[in-house]
Amino acid sequence: MYNLVGHKWGPYSIIAHIGQDDLGVVYRAQEVTSGRRVRLWILPFSMTRDNDALKRRLEMLVSRLQGLSHPHVAAVHGLEEVEGHLCVVLEDVPGQTLREVLIERKRLGAHQANKILQDLAAAVEALYQAGIQDLDLCPSHVVLTPSGQAVLVVCEVIHLVRSMAIPSRGHAVVGSPVYIAPEMAKGSPPNGRSAVYSLGIMLYEMLTGHPPFEGGDAEVILAHQNLAPPPLSQAARRVPQAVEQAVTRALAKDPQERYAAPLEMADDLGEDIGAYGGCYAVTKGLLD
Repeated sequence: MYNLVGHKWGPYSIIAHIGQDDLGVVYRAQEVTSGRRVRLWILPFSMTRDNDALKRRLEMLVSRLQGLSHPHVAAVHGLEEVEGHLCVVLEDVPGQTLREVLIERKRLGAHQANKILQDLAAAVEALYQAGIQDLDLCPSHVVLTPSGQAVLVVCEVIHLVRSMAIPSRGHAVVGSPVYIAPEMAKGSPPNGRSAVYSLGIMLYEMLTGHPPFEGGDAEVILAHQNLAPPPLSQAARRVPQAVEQAVTRALAKDPQERYAAPLEMADDLGEDIGAYGGCYAVTKGLLD
């Protein structure tokens, strides 16, 4: 497909190219009639041509996601076929990704990090209630809006396409090795306790500027399974004891020793650490 930037494509005016890989190309676009800003994920024609099974499963998944409306979950607007190409229409959330913010600021204060975790815990709970569990929880999939809200970008649609395009045995491992729970690296399906582990890693990184385990994929996976993370109090400044205790519990190797679900972790942290920092709001413009 040629570069669509500056052109009209079906009912959309293409504004910018965001990225592409073997699973398609993503553009920022505007609906001509409504003026709504969206992201278009256009799947490769070679992947979807004569693949009715993929199209049916995508339709079912997108239909489920369309029924979910939550302030901390990026909306999936629909699945369309435009000029012969299958296209997933997504909300274009304004702001910066958490990854971009961490690159700029290195680390966040305890109050700021807790606010983000509270938002993400609510998002994960809403998605689990909707039957969506294969979540890739990492800073690149969290957008911080100008008003300071954290919004999770659901990537299960991408996982579905990848799993059907590149079949694997057993349960496919979802997510970056830096953020996945030890049991998931062994092929266990995701659940609330594995989501707690991923959020614990993200909270650790927000407070220290780096995840507890770094290196190559195999090295990080082994570290998740065998090594205790460096104590938070040694890697971060002015961390409340309640936060350190919550992170330690969230990163337990044994899933049964963790919080049962992200909301339990969020409730334990509570809203009582506001004295450690002010609210954070992203001031940059739309995410590029």
